[in-house]
Amino acid sequence: MEKLVQFIKYVLALELSSQFSRFLIVGSVAFIIDASLLRLFTTFGFDPYTGRAMSVPPALIFGFIMNRRFTFRYDGNQKKRIQLPKYVAVQGVGATINYSIYAMLVAFVPLISVYLELGVAAGAVGAMLWNFFMARTLVFSDRRILGQKSH
Repeated sequence: MEKLVQFIKYVLALELSSQFSRFLIVGSVAFIIDASLLRLFTTFGFDPYTGRAMSVPPALIFGFIMNRRFTFRYDGNQKKRIQLPKYVAVQGVGATINYSIYAMLVAFVPLISVYLELGVAAGAVGAMLWNFFMARTLVFSDRRILGQKSH
């Protein structure tokens, strides 16, 4: 029985590790979207705070779509209306953590006010664990795994 429990813990750890790796990939692409749009908006005259407020929503939508299908491998369309508001709420808290770190660094670290992408990266790292575990436990906890039939 103890070997079975160890095996189950191993499989669960492997799934968690695999999900976290996929989450990092999606987050990296979302970071590129966020940072690129921020640079574009500030190039066209927006201040770094307004630019960031405008660069986050496209990255958030991309993250929802890719985390739903790729990271947590949720199959089916029936729960989108329930999952999207939960995801936005979870990511909203994550975005608050992220943006707070970013804004403090822009305000108080001269290097960050020149290289805004560093502030975006610091904020992303600061919010990453919250976003992953809340998405995993609250948003996509009742997922149907792609390729498996629900009972």
